[in-house]
Amino acid sequence: MIKSLPFWKIFCLAFFLGGISLSTFAQAANSDIYHVRSGETLNGIAHRLGLKSDDLISRNHLKAPYRLREGQILMIPEGQSSYIVQSGDTGLSLAHRYQISWQRIISLNHLQPPYRLREGMKLILPTASLKSHSEDSRDNHLNVKQIVGGAQPASRHDNDKAGQPLHFGWPAHGSVIRHYGRTDNGHVNNGLDIAASIGSPIFATEDGHVAYTGTHISVLGGVILIQHAQGWTSVYGHLDKIKVKQGDFVKKGEVIASAGESGNTPRPQLHFEIRHGLKAVNPARLLPLRK
Repeated sequence: MIKSLPFWKIFCLAFFLGGISLSTFAQAANSDIYHVRSGETLNGIAHRLGLKSDDLISRNHLKAPYRLREGQILMIPEGQSSYIVQSGDTGLSLAHRYQISWQRIISLNHLQPPYRLREGMKLILPTASLKSHSEDSRDNHLNVKQIVGGAQPASRHDNDKAGQPLHFGWPAHGSVIRHYGRTDNGHVNNGLDIAASIGSPIFATEDGHVAYTGTHISVLGGVILIQHAQGWTSVYGHLDKIKVKQGDFVKKGEVIASAGESGNTPRPQLHFEIRHGLKAVNPARLLPLRK
């Protein structure tokens, strides 16, 4: 856990816990502080923070064998970058801006569900990525909740109360082959699976901003996530060609992709979800009846 502490608290903690010399805490008034958690190792913390172990050892005057204890205070070496979340920021937009993975930001900052940022929150980002923008930004193991949480704009307060439902439209022409809810084999489907032929058009279900596009999500393959008004989000999976990019504004009925069979699917289809906040809602309750 990363925090910035006032100088007097650094002094008290250093005096009480030990391991930080007088010559060191005099430099720490504006430092970022890491609280060691149970089971963490020096090498593990260094990897998580994008640092070299030797830099942590030198900054904190650690002695071999470098065993850490729960609650121990480590000062982050100068040059480790932090970012103060601004109103309207999203986790996905920050990952895109700094060309690092949202998955890495979640891990680095110990983010927990609903994975939503708060205005004024301090995030630690790998310094190397900020300088070189060279880190792989693909998210191979994200789940839908992490993507949806990362698309929520930062604010000081929760704004998750549902307003009036928007007028969602069908995202594809095919018939529903798997409905929302628990299936016969015990699997829970958080949306609708809609039959499609490869290359057939996929439409935006409502006006909104494209919050995420990706082709490396193992289960859903090609994915688009669109952020709508009032905290609603739509998710489109198993896509072939994606025709929009993150940040685009799309209109209801606009073609955003072509259908495919990417990810874990036995046949070409569209996996479609509608969520309010992180909660999946049965799309059939929000879509118009087909004639």
